[in-house]
Amino acid sequence: MDTTAIRQTFLRDGFALVEEFFAALEMDELERQIESYLRDVVPTLPPGIVLREHHTSGPIKSMSRMDEFAPFFAQFKAQPRFIALAADIFQVALAEIISETMQFFGKPAYEGSTTPWHQDNGFQHFYPPESLMIWTAIDDVDEENGCVLFAQGSHALGTVEHKPSGVLAFSQMPAEPVDLERFPPIKSVLRRGGISLHHCQTFHSSGPNRSPRSRRALAINFRTTRCRMDEAKRAAVKAEAARLYQAKTNGIEA
Repeated sequence: MDTTAIRQTFLRDGFALVEEFFAALEMDELERQIESYLRDVVPTLPPGIVLREHHTSGPIKSMSRMDEFAPFFAQFKAQPRFIALAADIFQVALAEIISETMQFFGKPAYEGSTTPWHQDNGFQHFYPPESLMIWTAIDDVDEENGCVLFAQGSHALGTVEHKPSGVLAFSQMPAEPVDLERFPPIKSVLRRGGISLHHCQTFHSSGPNRSPRSRRALAINFRTTRCRMDEAKRAAVKAEAARLYQAKTNGIEA
């Protein structure tokens, strides 16, 4: 793995792709752990942790905070390879990298829905914006099953104003659309076991899953210790997510 090339690409484009980050046997174990989590842990979770494509029914759209409910995922998100990669990107010591939130994205066959364009920092509100997401492909990912699209170079815009999107799991979207002629969308086609990294200010989205294949992924945020959260803005994001969840639960149009 050429970390210098990865860093250069990341700094230029706002994202980078790394194939074969995990070996096949590591991915087999990861899938076993996810199956165990779905079977043994999901039925015990409080409302709002697991979101489904049809909210109260249907296949799983996303799951948050898996690391809080299963030791395997707590270890997975803090593995040294991730920490070392994030530290190299931001040019800080290993001890200056903090592993943040962890999410599973299901994007199920035929039913996986569209993810609107957004910046992760429209949710996180970290300043300085020294935060990135590492996204692990559990399945082969292509355009047909809803690969992530990255607006190349859009991290240079800084964190823009966001507004409610009305979309569960992605409750925020930019107040003004990103200029896709200036920042062309690049398809992040990956094989199982590959990863993508993107800056918290990089605009990204994904289309629906139109294929008979799932498009599962684990996404983990990492930040430096220099980051400080805007507590008021983060609280407003959480309040809107809670309001949207309750509206959907009550059958109210968001």
